Amino acid sequence: MTEIRRARFAVSVDALLQQWARQEGAPAGTALIASTEIAGRIRGGVEWRHDESVAVGVLARPRALEPSEVELGWLAAGLGAAAALDQVTGGHSVCLWPDRVVGTATDDREHVDAVVSSAGHLGPGRVDDVVLIARVAGLADVADGLGEALVAELRSSARLLDEPTGLVEQYRHRCATLGRRVSMTLLPHGTTRGLARDVSLEGALLVESPTGLTEPIPVATLGRLETLDG
Repeated sequence: MTEIRRARFAVSVDALLQQWARQEGAPAGTALIASTEIAGRIRGGVEWRHDESVAVGVLARPRALEPSEVELGWLAAGLGAAAALDQVTGGHSVCLWPDRVVGTATDDREHVDAVVSSAGHLGPGRVDDVVLIARVAGLADVADGLGEALVAELRSSARLLDEPTGLVEQYRHRCATLGRRVSMTLLPHGTTRGLARDVSLEGALLVESPTGLTEPIPVATLGRLETLDG
C-alpha cells in the first residue's frame, strides 16, 4: 500500500511532497498528514494560520495530462476535500471555484475553514506530477478521521486526472460558483465581471460578460473573486 506519512509539525505539506517526488521518486498516492504547518500557504501566497487544523497532501502522477491541463489539479483537490468533509460531517459540501469548499445553507459549518490548492511539475511536453492539498480548520474533534478521509478521497480524485472530461463533469455538479454573477480582480492587473457559466476542460472559469462574450479565467490569473448575488 502506498505510504501515508504523518507529522505533528511540517514546514509545508506541498513543499515536502514536491521534494519527495523529485528526490525520492515517491510513487503516486504518497500522502502526508500534518497537524501544524510552519510556512503553509494557500492560493496567492497567503499564509495558512490556524492553531487547530489538518493539512493533507497527496501526490498524483497523471499518465497523459497536458501542460495546458495542469490547473485541473485544483478541481481534483476540491472534489476530494468536499467528499471527505461529507463523510465526517454528514452534510453536503460544495466547491467555490477555484479553492474553497463550504457546506450548504442547511449545514451548521460557519466555523469550518476549508481550502484547497494544487501545484504541478512540468516535464518536456507533459505533466510529471501534481500535488493536491487540502487544509481544514474548525473540526478538531474529528481531526483523525478527517485526515484519513482526506487521504482516501484526494487519492480517488487524483485518479480522475487521467480522465479530465469526467473530472470536469463531476466538478460542475459540485461547483456552487456556476450560475452566479461574479466580480474578479485579475493578475497582474485588471478586473472583470459577469456570469460564471462553466468550467473549461483546462480548469478555467468561463465568465460571460454583459456583452455576451465568454472569457476563460485561469486560476493563475485570479487575484480575488466575489459573488454579487449572495
